[in-house]
Amino acid sequence: APGEPGAAVVESRAPVLGVVSGGFSVVSGAEGAAEIAALKQRVAALEQATAGLAEEKGTLEARCRKMIGSIAQAEEEHEAALERLEAKMAEAEKEKEAELGRNTAMMANKIAKISQNTETTLTMLKQELEEADLERNDLLHVANGKKLLWVPDKLVSVCMREGCGQKFSANHRRHHCRCCGRVFCSSCVKSKAPLPIFGYDKPVPLCASCLQLNSTYTDGADDS
Repeated sequence: APGEPGAAVVESRAPVLGVVSGGFSVVSGAEGAAEIAALKQRVAALEQATAGLAEEKGTLEARCRKMIGSIAQAEEEHEAALERLEAKMAEAEKEKEAELGRNTAMMANKIAKISQNTETTLTMLKQELEEADLERNDLLHVANGKKLLWVPDKLVSVCMREGCGQKFSANHRRHHCRCCGRVFCSSCVKSKAPLPIFGYDKPVPLCASCLQLNSTYTDGADDS
C-alpha cells in the first residue's frame, strides 16, 4: 500500500480526486500519493504534539494534586496550631482568674486581720483610757484629804502579790488596789467592788485581801 514503510510506491494511472480551493479536482496518481504522504506526516506531527500535550497535562495535574495536598496539609497544620493557641490562651485565662482569686482572698484576709487588730487596739486603748480616768479620780480623792497613800509606780517593778512576781512592762501595766494602795498586775486586781469607806460608790479594782476585808466590812455594815 502506498505510504507504508518498506512498501514501494506504485504509480497508478487511475485519476485521484484532489482537494482544491472551492471544490474538488482530479489529480494524477503521483500527486495524490505525495499529498497523502504529506497528510500522514501532519497527522503524525499532530499525534506527537497531542502526546506531548497529554504528558504535559499529566505533569500539571500531578503538580496540581500535589499542591492541593500541600494546601490541605497546611490548612490542617494551621487549624491544629490555632487549636493549640486557643488551648494555651484558655489555660492562661484560667491561671489569671485563679491568681486573681488567690490575690483577692489574700487581700481580704489581710484587711480582716488589720481590722481585727485595729479593733483590738482600740479596745485596749479604751480600757487604758478608762483606767487612766479612774486613776485620775483616785488621785483627786487622795488630793482631797484622804489618808490613803499609794505606793509610787517607780518603786515597784513586779507585782506585789505574794507568789505572783509578774514583771511590769509596756504590755503588763501597774494597777493600784484602791484600798491598800499597793501595786499589782491586772490579774491580781481583776475583782472590783464599791469601796464606800474611801468614797468609791462605784466598783473599783481591789486585791484579793482587800476584797475579802471589804466584803466583811460591807456585810457587817449591812447587818448593823
